[in-house]
Amino acid sequence: MAERLAAMNVEYAAEKDFPVPQPGKAECHQSYLPIQLDAEQPSEMEIQDMLVRMGKTDPAMRLNCGSCGYNTCREKAIAVIQGKAEMSMCLPYMMEKAEGLSDAVVVNSPNGILVLNDELEIQKINPVACRMLLVREERDVLGEQVIRLMDPNLFRKVRDKGRPLKEEHIYLAEYDRYVDRIILYKKDLHLFICTLRDVTADVLAQEKKMEIRQQAVEMADDVAKRQLKIVQDIAFLLGETAADTLTAIERLKETISDE
Repeated sequence: MAERLAAMNVEYAAEKDFPVPQPGKAECHQSYLPIQLDAEQPSEMEIQDMLVRMGKTDPAMRLNCGSCGYNTCREKAIAVIQGKAEMSMCLPYMMEKAEGLSDAVVVNSPNGILVLNDELEIQKINPVACRMLLVREERDVLGEQVIRLMDPNLFRKVRDKGRPLKEEHIYLAEYDRYVDRIILYKKDLHLFICTLRDVTADVLAQEKKMEIRQQAVEMADDVAKRQLKIVQDIAFLLGETAADTLTAIERLKETISDE
């Protein structure tokens, strides 16, 4: 590499020296303001308030892990107040915030959510799933085998085949519900995630609509059959009347001929 650079210097260098203008002292001067080291110390109330905002509501939560670059959570709180640090620099705080957000999404989801571990033990069940699967409270089934709620072979099949299971409008007889069910397996987390969307009302409405249509078809068919019967009866009566008329005319003709 050094030889290559030397060769390039020889190739592009001039045959003799040439003057290079030098900058003046004013152009090389730059002023720098000193960093304020003696920042105003916040009050104890401000520090405690910042600790609460950082999620350190309890002394046991002040881990003093040093991941933020400060020795203690208190020092970190003071630095945030002074504008020297950000709350997001706290790793436990960000992890707790992310977990809290995930829990909020699961708890408030309009669909039922069920989370299992590799042993098919229930790790999480949200309130919607509790109502759908007739579970009184989450704690009643946490740690229990999923066979208590549904067929465990479905989950094993998803894990073995390595692809999600998507089922639409299946009937869960034990719960008297129609649901759309999706089962995923997160291999990196060793977790199953099952979502259940209750479509009972939609399916029953569709069945009711089909029943009404069937009744309308049967009614139209019945009306058509009765009208055909009436036409046939009228045709029969007209035929009888025509035959009687012909007979009467023949008799009248015979009477006139005899005279």
